[in-house]
Amino acid sequence: MRRQKIKIKKIEKKRSLEVTFSERRTGLFKKAGELYFLCSVEAAVIVFSPSRGPSSSATPPRKLSSMLPASRDQL
Repeated sequence: MRRQKIKIKKIEKKRSLEVTFSERRTGLFKKAGELYFLCSVEAAVIVFSPSRGPSSSATPPRKLSSMLPASRDQL
């Protein structure tokens, strides 16, 4: 059984948009944790919400700034 294609469109209702964002953010943070657990790699996720500002997650849990390079040359 094949998945049906859905048409991607902007979510107009603010409440629906916030709920969808929250669910996807949670899923993305969970995937980063799974990547750390399965492959022993450090992962950091930063997402920006229009209503609440930035959210971040790092695995293993520690200061996010320690995972980021000091300068753009290190990227």
